[in-house]
Amino acid sequence: MAGLPPVFIEFIGSSAGVKTAVAETKTALAEADAAGAGSFAKTGMLGKAALAGLGLAAFEAGKHAVEAAGDFQFQMTRVRTGAGEAAENMKTVSDGVLAMAGEVGQSTEHLTAGLYQIESAGYHGSAALEVLKNSAMGAKVGAAELSTVADAVTTGLNAYSMGADKAAEVTNALVATEASGKTNMEALAGSMSKILPTASAAKVGLNEVLAAMATMTAQGTTADVAATYLRQTIGALSNPSGKAAMEMKSLGLSAVDVGQNLGKNGLASTLEMLTDAIEKRMGPAGTVLIDHLRKAAANTNDYEKVLANLAPEQQTYIGALATMVGGTKSMMAALQLTGPHMETFKQNIEGINEHVKAGGKEIEGWADVQQNFNQKIDSAKAASGALAIQIGQYLMPVAEKVAAVFADGARWITQHEWAAKAAAFTIGGVLVVALVALTVAMWSFTAAAVANPVVWIIVGMLALAAAIVYVAMHWRALWNWIQG
Repeated sequence: MAGLPPVFIEFIGSSAGVKTAVAETKTALAEADAAGAGSFAKTGMLGKAALAGLGLAAFEAGKHAVEAAGDFQFQMTRVRTGAGEAAENMKTVSDGVLAMAGEVGQSTEHLTAGLYQIESAGYHGSAALEVLKNSAMGAKVGAAELSTVADAVTTGLNAYSMGADKAAEVTNALVATEASGKTNMEALAGSMSKILPTASAAKVGLNEVLAAMATMTAQGTTADVAATYLRQTIGALSNPSGKAAMEMKSLGLSAVDVGQNLGKNGLASTLEMLTDAIEKRMGPAGTVLIDHLRKAAANTNDYEKVLANLAPEQQTYIGALATMVGGTKSMMAALQLTGPHMETFKQNIEGINEHVKAGGKEIEGWADVQQNFNQKIDSAKAASGALAIQIGQYLMPVAEKVAAVFADGARWITQHEWAAKAAAFTIGGVLVVALVALTVAMWSFTAAAVANPVVWIIVGMLALAAAIVYVAMHWRALWNWIQG
């Protein structure tokens, strides 16, 4: 072996284990054949073909498993480099995702996408897996994308400085909001960043904010617009302007009391405080005018236009509410949450609270989802995919070594022209020998049917193929001979 390049020496050394495995396999097959009274021999070419088919199937399965493991490794590396997961947590997180796939019926692709969102939000290790599991279950219950639910859940958790142990509560609240309002998880997830930081700073609870969103979207307001109106209203009530404070004072209210009530008793209680003060000071006429504005604007969704059409004294009455909540846009949220809608608002608050309480540390409705046929199929598919990745992870070191050997060999051959020529002639020779051997085998196999013309056609085709390969591999020599 002294004359061989280093890469071939390495290959020969690495193949020792393979040769041993082949020998052991042959021995095992022989023992099995002997125990079966020569069944392999009796089956002849059919048995050999079956074994060849099994080998091909095993190769394809291994190839698929290695590819799946490689993709999963790439996705988890992105979690490590792009989302800030610690290196020492990577095995725990990776194993957790694979174990979770079959349990929640989510593919590893969806789980890693959701995990990236969660890790980017600052939850790592076991905490990330906790949030991911609840988000995955919530996505199934709410028929939403996992990454979308993970985005909404982490937004809620971070806005209220909650840990991963509250992930189930936040998820249950979001699912209940989707059921109570005329919106979906995607719209909620995209709008929550507009309202939750302001609401949290004003000490307005998450469930009450979501109940307000449900109430407003049920009346046709989009989640994005509802979040904007709520942010303006809560911001104005938590820190009333000088003009708002004067208006409150004229109605017998204290701006300080209003702001404190918002943080202590919530948005619904504070809005009731304002409307009660208007009715007390202005009489039922004030409430009637507010209801009139609410109904008139329900069709046009243009409160400023409706205000412009009111009489001056009516504008004064309506202006009182608008001034106290921060303007006409903020008043839109107040109108949709007060009057006849106040009862619905309160019911939504109570309903979301009940759903969160009933779910506890579990996702409400998850038990029902698990009984669905489609969920069982999804669980089986996800578990199979995770198993393929695990198998691929065991095969990857072997595949990496083989790939490295072939890569080194290819580089060495490209650097030595004589080696490339030798490889070409060797391949051609092997093809010819293989075709001739196949021809002989076919001849032996069809010896009893030589009278059949089909046999001669097959033999002729094989001989022609062998001749074509031979001519192709020795074309230059033949061309030189022809010219001579």
